[in-house]
Amino acid sequence: IKFSPEDEEFREKIDNVLVDTSKIFSDVRRVVAYGNFEGYLLQNTLYQPSVEIFIENSAAFRTSHFAILSKIQNDFNDAQTYAKDTYQKHRDIHDYEKEWNFEDYEKEEHSLDDIRSLLERFKRWLQKIHFSSQQIKGILVIKADKLRNKLTSFVETSSDRVQDYLLRLTRDKIREISDEYSKLIRSLEKEADRLSSFADYIDAYNHASQTHESLEKKSEGVTEMQALLKKFSREKQASLSEDLNKMSFEANNFQTKYAEARQFIENKKGEMIDLVTKSNERLNKEVSSLSEDLNSVVLTSGKSEPQTALELLGKHNKKLQGYKEKAKSYKRYQTLLQVEEVNSYDDLTRLDRKYADRLKLWQLIEAFEDQHQGWFEDDFATVDVILVEEDIKRYEGETEALKKSINKGQETKDQAVEYLSHNVREVSRHLPLILNLGNKALQARHWKKIFENLKDLEWTPGLKVSLKDLLSAGVADIAHLIEDISTTATGEKQIEDKLAEIEKHWEETYFTVIKYRDTKDRYVITQIDDIVGQLDDDQAAIQTMIGLKFAVGIRDRILEWEKKLSLVGDFIDEWMSCQRQWMYLENIFSAEDIKKQLPDEAAKFSQVDKFWKDTMNKCNKQPLVLTNCSNEGVYQRFVWNNNTLETIQKHLEEYLGTKRAAFPRFYFLSNDELLEILSQTR
Repeated sequence: IKFSPEDEEFREKIDNVLVDTSKIFSDVRRVVAYGNFEGYLLQNTLYQPSVEIFIENSAAFRTSHFAILSKIQNDFNDAQTYAKDTYQKHRDIHDYEKEWNFEDYEKEEHSLDDIRSLLERFKRWLQKIHFSSQQIKGILVIKADKLRNKLTSFVETSSDRVQDYLLRLTRDKIREISDEYSKLIRSLEKEADRLSSFADYIDAYNHASQTHESLEKKSEGVTEMQALLKKFSREKQASLSEDLNKMSFEANNFQTKYAEARQFIENKKGEMIDLVTKSNERLNKEVSSLSEDLNSVVLTSGKSEPQTALELLGKHNKKLQGYKEKAKSYKRYQTLLQVEEVNSYDDLTRLDRKYADRLKLWQLIEAFEDQHQGWFEDDFATVDVILVEEDIKRYEGETEALKKSINKGQETKDQAVEYLSHNVREVSRHLPLILNLGNKALQARHWKKIFENLKDLEWTPGLKVSLKDLLSAGVADIAHLIEDISTTATGEKQIEDKLAEIEKHWEETYFTVIKYRDTKDRYVITQIDDIVGQLDDDQAAIQTMIGLKFAVGIRDRILEWEKKLSLVGDFIDEWMSCQRQWMYLENIFSAEDIKKQLPDEAAKFSQVDKFWKDTMNKCNKQPLVLTNCSNEGVYQRFVWNNNTLETIQKHLEEYLGTKRAAFPRFYFLSNDELLEILSQTR
């Protein structure tokens, strides 16, 4: 709690007043300044005492000064204690004013207990705000009328707004109950002379019964809301009288209508039960008649057109749906009227299943005939035999299920089902042949072999032929031959796929070429192990292919790749051998002294070095392995170079041997160390 002005500011102002008081005495005109006193005073008086200093140095002034300031401090302390004891108790009201917002409050939902709790709180606060508007503490006057008025105004205004909020809620609830009663009354005033309207009337009556219970509970809630509103504002509670009277009127009117409705239902119930019974009898006859219609010749003969049968089933379905709607309504009537002998409509359920089976049968027949035409009359190259197999398996399963369902309890087999079953079996009988003929691995050479064994059909590239044509030409008579050809084609296709995979490998396999040391135009091959590993794997695969019985038709391609990979292997062996020897000797013959001491060997190495440089430059520009390892002439040159390099190394060893024989200490040096010494001799 703060005061205005605060104690420090107040003491400072009083202190200034006391200081200014002493200054006032100094400003008073001195006695010596008057001419009447000239004869009584010494001439040329030099000392003129300061009244201001005299007062400030006075013990009485200082004591009074200190006493005044102490009094002010003590009075402020007493005022602070009083304020803490009196006003601090109302801080919760002050804080709530800062936090609470009525606009936000009324947007939220609140229970009656929440509203009661808030109004009780406001009431307690109003009773608590009883401190006086003015209090004297010593020289200080504490005025709190502004604080009291502010707190009182907030609590009174807030309480009044919450009461208005409660009033609105109560009025809305009363009007809601009145409207509900009014709706219930209207629903019980409708005519109910027919079976359907009578059933609706019973529904309305049952709904009214259930709703009435909830409305009574709501009315109890309204009573509680009124009591709470009356506790805090009788005037506001009294403003609800008109709405309350209307609610009471509607409730009483409902009770009357409800009793009349109960009596009306009891009087009319027997008549309506008779109507339901007769309606059920008519429905049973209609169901029986439609069941017989589903056994008509059009629907049970395999000679009928699917479109005709499906159109007839469409007409029957309209009747069936109508019967199902009637049964649904009649079930409802039986439940509402509490009929003792309830119709379970088992015949209608059986009719529904019978219709579903018959519909599915003719849908299958229609779909099968459409697909059968495509399988047997379209260009066979466009037929997906895998889908044919899947469809036939599905048709077999669904047809078998329909045979069991439709023929159950029948003395004779249903001809439409037998028709479909027979046709599906016929296609299923040819299914292995169809799958073999539809093998995607079959190539022109295979088809040519097949056609050589058929009647009246000759193979020509791009020939369009249907399965029907093939069967007419006797393809079924050579089914075993076609199976063998198809199996062979599959085996060959697997080999061709593997061969294609090998071809793709080598179309994407490159040498890794790097610069040799820091030279600009000299290169060597590195990371050769991966290529060698791939080569070993592919050569092993080629050898496996050669031994397979299905490799006969593509043996030439396999042998061609065997030769290619064999040459690549030999090439890499000679190339890497040449690279190792060249790298060793290039370092030796780069020394001029060695060239002079071994001129013949240096000349031979120069020839090899030129070939190596040219070959590696080409390889660097085009590093594809197959491109670099396919020239037999280049391969023979590598063989010659390796022989030449071996000869050079042999002569080099002989030369070093003569040096060691001349100077035995050289035996303790390696070839490289000895060559380094010899290259430095003059």
